[in-house]
Amino acid sequence: HLTAPGTCAQPPVWQCPPYNYLRDFKKEYRLGKCIGRGGYSAVYKGTRKADKLQVRCHVCLWNEVPTSIPNSDFLTCVLLSALHLCWVCEAPSCPAIISLLDWLRDSSRVVLVMELPEPCVNLFRFIRQCGGALEEDQARRIFQQVLVAVQHCHARGVFHRDLKTLNILIQTSTEKAKVIDFGSSSSFHDGHYQSFHGEHRSSRVSPPECVQEKGYQAVPTTAWSLGVMLYHMVSGGAPINFVHLQVISLTSPPECRDLIQKCLAVNPEQRPTIEEIACHVWLRRDHLGGNSP
Repeated sequence: HLTAPGTCAQPPVWQCPPYNYLRDFKKEYRLGKCIGRGGYSAVYKGTRKADKLQVRCHVCLWNEVPTSIPNSDFLTCVLLSALHLCWVCEAPSCPAIISLLDWLRDSSRVVLVMELPEPCVNLFRFIRQCGGALEEDQARRIFQQVLVAVQHCHARGVFHRDLKTLNILIQTSTEKAKVIDFGSSSSFHDGHYQSFHGEHRSSRVSPPECVQEKGYQAVPTTAWSLGVMLYHMVSGGAPINFVHLQVISLTSPPECRDLIQKCLAVNPEQRPTIEEIACHVWLRRDHLGGNSP
């Protein structure tokens, strides 16, 4: 049984299950269409044979890992992401985070079995389907859900570290949002992180402190990611440079623009906390005329 801590100063100690715990994935699940690839893994639609439930299977294969990366390191990374997802999915769970239903390991792979909300697309594609940018009310509703998910993760001791439009699923029939992909996640703490994963080091949408390979902190980094996401939703593109913030000021409501600019402050110490973002006038209930989020 996994119990989520409040705030972790150090990454959790994870004991790899012994080999006699191995289960045969093919006996319990049937893989269907591949719906995404990234890194050393792939995501498939699948079916749980016991009850025909449609599921989302994240399959991590040993034979796709470069020989320069020891299998033990790769396994630790995969199992930590599973552990972090277990923490955030323990009751009471958050409806804006993908639910982990099961996970299995066999001799060639680790598989994370998750819920499959349908019909759904990632937020990046949803924005394109909506004509390249969302209406302000649409953007607000989705942003509020992601914000709730972030608060839940941090309260459960998890720092997602890779919040972006590709890692948000939108159920198109309801516009309900779900945060996915905890593959870059880490234990949440108030100190500085020094490791840089994947695109965080060079991405044009990464905070300056990550691009410059300086130490970075969970809350300012998350605030930056939320600002980039909101910018993308209301403008249809990523803020490649701060000239773009001047362009968005011509069309975006001033309250929305103010929140984006605060989240994208170059100095991480000047960015708002997650609680300050949640209390921003653009998100406040009285600003919405009394409507629920």
